[in-house]
This record gives sequence, structure tokens and C-alpha cells, in this order.
Amino acid sequence: MQEIYIPSVAEIQHADTARAIAQEWQANFAEQDYSYEDLANWGAYFSELAEKFPELKEEFHENAII
Repeated sequence: MQEIYIPSVAEIQHADTARAIAQEWQANFAEQDYSYEDLANWGAYFSELAEKFPELKEEFHENAII
């Protein structure tokens, strides 16, 4: 399994970038072995992205990202 670089919330400048990260994370979810802590951290990460890009908040909810 190849590690991918996940930029910090501050580094992400466009909603499309945030959306692409969420889509990739969701597409690869079944291939990962996440702990509860990992899931909480990812949830916090995507929640921060949704706060930074409010247009993604509803989309992230509908797609069970947050």
C-alpha cells in the first residue's frame, strides 16, 4: 500500500482539492485498518475542511465524510 501525502487544512486553498482528498479517502476506506482514534482524527480533519469551505459541509454530510 502506497502512502499518500495529506496536506494540512491550512495548505488547502481550494474546495476542489478538499473534495478530491475526501473522495480518495472514501474510495480507499475499505482497504485501510483504522483505529477509533484514526477515525476521530479523520473526522476532525474533514470537519475543519468543511468549516474552511462551507460549500462542502452538506456534501460531506450526504456522503458520510463527516
